[in-house]
Amino acid sequence: MEFRNMITGALITPTDWQLALVVGDCYEIANSTGAVGDGVRFQIFDMPTIVGELIEAVEPGYFYARGYSADCPDGEIGLVCICDPTRKLTRVEFEAALRDLTT
Repeated sequence: MEFRNMITGALITPTDWQLALVVGDCYEIANSTGAVGDGVRFQIFDMPTIVGELIEAVEPGYFYARGYSADCPDGEIGLVCICDPTRKLTRVEFEAALRDLTT
């Protein structure tokens, strides 16, 4: 199973732990970049660390998730590819990260 990075076009193969993610798992996305643009020109920017919980399987390799960050401490639902998380969090780590966002 491979996924195409929509910004760089590179093919990405998920790791074993990413392939094993299931609804209810928590994750962190750290040291990530984002992009905005019109499909031809993009502006690349650094994103804050995101912590989230997978809430619904959509199709192989994709989940709806509720993610939280310093920019969005109340959370936001979005689509997550299993290649995006940089590490799986325990429930305790996830809850501690949420508390850190509000202090």
